[in-house]
This record gives sequence, structure tokens and C-alpha cells, in this order.
Amino acid sequence: MTRGSSIIFVGSTLSEKAVSGALTYSTSKHALVGLMRATTQDLFGSGIHCVMVCPGFTDTPMLRKHLSDPEVLSAIASNNSFNRLVEPSEIASVVTDASLSPVLNGAIIHANLGQKET
Repeated sequence: MTRGSSIIFVGSTLSEKAVSGALTYSTSKHALVGLMRATTQDLFGSGIHCVMVCPGFTDTPMLRKHLSDPEVLSAIASNNSFNRLVEPSEIASVVTDASLSPVLNGAIIHANLGQKET
């Protein structure tokens, strides 16, 4: 990779917290945080920056397949300040912005519409 390049890691809302019933998923997302932080340190001075984007519940076919009950989807959407799912295009915009912003080197960005913490 050359100076000015970026490495964008994609985690999830469970990258920095845990919930019951999601042991392996949460563990893998926590591991990505460590990988991003270690990579940031390993690339120190190289002009390559690393950022982790952690999307909230995003309105994708995969999510709708696993959570097909409209009441469940509504309950999930109600756990953020905009009362809706994140759009894939919103995540794409955050990833693009992060890739162009070396000032974010080592940062974790939660793109979750202001998720309610419980």
C-alpha cells in the first residue's frame, strides 16, 4: 500500500459491547477492534490510516431474512433516535468519508443513528 491509502474495518454495534446470546459474533467484532488498533500502530509513520466503522442495524436483505417479523423490525428501529433502520447508502457514505480522512486514524465510528444504550 502507498502513502495516502486507507484500511477500513467494518464492525458492528457489538464491537465495543456484548449482549447475551451473541458470544461468537461479539467476540469476532471485538477482535476487529484489536486488529484495527494493532494495524494502526504497525503502520505508524507510513501515511496509511486505519478506521473502524460500526454500523447499527442496517436495512439489508440479510437483516430482513433473519428478522422477518415486522414487529421485531419496528422494535429494533425504535432503539435509535431516528426510529428507523440505517440505510446501506448511509454506511457507504461513512466508509467513503473515513477512507478520505487521515485525521480519523485509529478511530472507531459508530454509525447507528444514536442507538439507545440499555
